[in-house]
Amino acid sequence: MLFSAGVLLTTVLLQDAPAATDSTSHSRLTALPVVSYSDVTGLQYGATAFFGFRAGSDATTRASSVSVYASRTAKDHAKYYAQYDGWSEHNTSRRRLRVEYMSYPLPFFGIGSRSDESDEEWYSSGVTTLQVFSQFRLKGATYLHVGWRNVSSTLREYEADGFLAQINLDVRRRH
Repeated sequence: MLFSAGVLLTTVLLQDAPAATDSTSHSRLTALPVVSYSDVTGLQYGATAFFGFRAGSDATTRASSVSVYASRTAKDHAKYYAQYDGWSEHNTSRRRLRVEYMSYPLPFFGIGSRSDESDEEWYSSGVTTLQVFSQFRLKGATYLHVGWRNVSSTLREYEADGFLAQINLDVRRRH
């Protein structure tokens, strides 16, 4: 607990210049360190940054943003993402694009409801995600949402004598 408190007390918040007098056109950059610990991943370290801005000069336009995040762990796991989330002036449309890669350990208990806790095994997969969507105002607060999402997952690590190893071996034999 003392370690966590020390990390929190020494965290530095980096921001750009104070807000201008006209907040409708103000943009702001915020950057933060990422530090955490768990038994499963060990020490996690990295950084995140967020740039917020408003399109046009209309004060009712929702805020847009660009954000990035990158972290690694002592046990060779990682998470990275970049995202753009933009609103047009007067909120008539919105565009969002997100690219993400994540590789973290997860527990697996088998397939089906009869799996037992003793069947637990740990695995890690590399998951890459791409998300794209647009929203268009139809009338008032009603929007049409159109989107696409692609998720690609590759088994990276698994227990050599576990169920996932058996499945992976069977799949390799078929190809």
